[in-house]
Amino acid sequence: MIEDGDIKVRLLMAGSDSLLVEGFKGKGTVDPMHVHEDHESIVYLLKGRMRLIIDGEEFVAEQGDVWRHPRGVPHFSEALEDCVQLEVKSPPRKTWRAATA
Repeated sequence: MIEDGDIKVRLLMAGSDSLLVEGFKGKGTVDPMHVHEDHESIVYLLKGRMRLIIDGEEFVAEQGDVWRHPRGVPHFSEALEDCVQLEVKSPPRKTWRAATA
């Protein structure tokens, strides 16, 4: 598990083409605008509300919502409440696999 302040990430499963992580973000946690050049992510929000900006489009995600961060696209998030999310990353970044093992 990776812990960084109010962010915790736990590797649930890693395959040859993807990996699944569970993420916990405390209310007020901001993940600043950034880009992943090496993978895309599909995220399912299990609990909470989150403000997102993906490729310039802003929206508020609530429990049960799903979104995608394509490879190379800028994205940002802010936890409006305590949040729990499941995230699939493909292809699995070797750095994620090693850091969460």
